[in-house]
Amino acid sequence: FADLERGVSGLRIGRLVDADIPLATAEVRADFDAALRRLADLGATIVPVEMPVSLDRLGHLCGQFMAPEAYAYWGHFVDDPNSGLAAPIRARMLVGKTTPAPDYITARNNQRGNIDKFLSVIDRLDAVALPTIAFPAIPVAEVDETKAPMAAHTRWANYLDLCGIAVPTALSAGRLPMSL
Repeated sequence: FADLERGVSGLRIGRLVDADIPLATAEVRADFDAALRRLADLGATIVPVEMPVSLDRLGHLCGQFMAPEAYAYWGHFVDDPNSGLAAPIRARMLVGKTTPAPDYITARNNQRGNIDKFLSVIDRLDAVALPTIAFPAIPVAEVDETKAPMAAHTRWANYLDLCGIAVPTALSAGRLPMSL
């Protein structure tokens, strides 16, 4: 834990360029820039990072094995109409029931190359920063489960076998949290 005490001074933090986060709203971009300025003021070096493959493409590639894996583990809930599983989630997981094994294996094999491409871009960085979601948080009652825009900035990290953390940065104009 000694490293936690030293703060961010001396860290090299990659900042995804705006072209790689096209869905980010003006409010989220402003918050993101302000958070990065605070990190720079504390001694971090902020380095622009251009993704070798778009976040959208990586998110799509992730779905090629998320659905089969989800169905393999949770298919008994998907197949039981009385399980309580929400219809939009059931629909996403049902895709995995019919995914051919060669497609799944090809997707997993291609993943390694994409991981290597990304690691070559960030090999001298301590972290990569981007807004957690492209827009300020919305009330749970307003979430449309048939769409997945909340995952646009994070699903790629799952695909590349990375870990992440959401660090609160500010409250939006609607008084809901935003994060880095």
